[in-house]
Amino acid sequence: MSAPAPASPPVFDPSGPMTPEFRSDLAYRRAQGWSWKELGGTLSCDPDALRRATENDPQFAEAQERAWAAVTWEGQADGMRRLRHVATGGEGASATQAAEVLVRYAQERRRDETRLAVEHLRAQTRLEVEKLRNERAAAKKTNEEAEPRAPGMLIAPDPTPEEWERINTEEAAQPGAEVYLWGGRHRLCVCEQPDAADVRVRIKKDWSLGVAGGRDVVYWIVADGDTDNLLALKPVFGPGLSA
Repeated sequence: MSAPAPASPPVFDPSGPMTPEFRSDLAYRRAQGWSWKELGGTLSCDPDALRRATENDPQFAEAQERAWAAVTWEGQADGMRRLRHVATGGEGASATQAAEVLVRYAQERRRDETRLAVEHLRAQTRLEVEKLRNERAAAKKTNEEAEPRAPGMLIAPDPTPEEWERINTEEAAQPGAEVYLWGGRHRLCVCEQPDAADVRVRIKKDWSLGVAGGRDVVYWIVADGDTDNLLALKPVFGPGLSA
């Protein structure tokens, strides 16, 4: 009785590292639709061991993406070739339909390329804006650390007019805040104290117009000495007016 023929050595040993050439060929065949069983039979190795080898290979996923792109492009190219053959060599409705498909494909391709270019430009613009914003924030922080601020000075995180208005309004409504109606006899924001022309005022909220069916809420700026009448819910009349 003759001895059995020795088993042929595997074409690929899954326990060893993959070469770039083998990785590319394997990824391309997977993109073409080869099953792990078919690949294992061709390479004389266990299909599951081959699959696990690709999962553990850190560069296989990138090779697979390239293979998918190549196979997709080849499919599109083959379809375009067939359409051109029908459009140029065919007759009747089939040739007309093939030509219309080619035109629509070209239009959609140009539209997609334009959209991608616009999206890329917008992304680049956002990155540049964010980079500039970070640079300005870093420079501002460096200046703040290098130059001591005067006590009580507030610096808004984003010094826009809307942010300053919100901050000033919230602080002016706090109890004990000093709010004045500027009399115009001195400069502002240069460490000059209020003078006799300035009138200290308070901010009061009035819900009565909403109850009467008019406006919602109105805020009044009143002289500091007139707040007792408002707190007592008594009407306040100006000079020469009566109830």
